[in-house]
Amino acid sequence: MCIERRGTGAFMNDRQRKTAISIRGLVKRYPDGTVANRGIDLDVYEGEVLSVLGPNGAGETTLVRQITAEVNPTSGSIKIFV
Repeated sequence: MCIERRGTGAFMNDRQRKTAISIRGLVKRYPDGTVANRGIDLDVYEGEVLSVLGPNGAGETTLVRQITAEVNPTSGSIKIFV
């Protein structure tokens, strides 16, 4: 899986940017043993446009569904700042 950033947040240093989404140690393991996401750490900043890319089965949809609370992570945390 590849994550690409675009937007105004990409041109500011970390202290100037406001975090919109913070993900730490995110893991999703399904009952059959399949691991969709393993230890994802990610900060998304206000004003950024984020692309999540990868081949089929790499865990992109699972990541988005965990962020939107459609799927519960096995471990880790997701914080949404509004």
